Amino acid sequence: MCTPVGHSLGALIIGTAMNRNQTWFPSFGVLLFYCFSAVAADLDFLIGWYFGNINQYHHQFSHSIVMAILYGMLVYLAILICQKLWVSKVGSPGGSFHGELQRSPSDVQSDSRFCALFYGSVGGFIYFGHLILDLLTVDQAYPIGMQLFWPFSDAYVIAPLTPFPSVQHHAGGSNMLEFVKGILVSHNLRTVLMEVVILSPVYGLVLYLKPNYTRWNTRR
Repeated sequence: MCTPVGHSLGALIIGTAMNRNQTWFPSFGVLLFYCFSAVAADLDFLIGWYFGNINQYHHQFSHSIVMAILYGMLVYLAILICQKLWVSKVGSPGGSFHGELQRSPSDVQSDSRFCALFYGSVGGFIYFGHLILDLLTVDQAYPIGMQLFWPFSDAYVIAPLTPFPSVQHHAGGSNMLEFVKGILVSHNLRTVLMEVVILSPVYGLVLYLKPNYTRWNTRR
């Protein structure tokens, strides 16, 4: 597994590449969305903790392509619901994620659907990016890899090349404090530094290419 820092950097790369209107760094709210989407797959630790073994379900169903698609759909539905609740609360057709402009109800409805579809897609791709980074990370805990093709296959897969070093964490049990202490070790600090070294140039490349891509996309 990659660290939360590596996953968040991956999310920043994907979000920046997909969001044409974003500058070099997103707003705080969007950044929180990126970071949550980046680590959502690792909520399987909480499921394992609830059932008495923190690692019991790690790299299983939550680390599958199907769950990445479902997550994007959930984000889409959540934004649509929040938009409708906001409109009903303020009593006006304003209040979309793209501004508080007073437009016709049909325009607002169309904008809300587009916004929900856009952020649902971004969330789904960020979730999938988490899986890609984990596939490229050294895994020293059996079974090696993840159930990427669940529920169609229970097989664990991992990339043949793993440039990211492993992450050490507590072997199991239900003690969350011991689990957190097991993560805060010098080995994982070196892993974080390696992730930053590898992913930062990718983010820089996205920022460099983004203005050219935006101009090209605007002309279409």
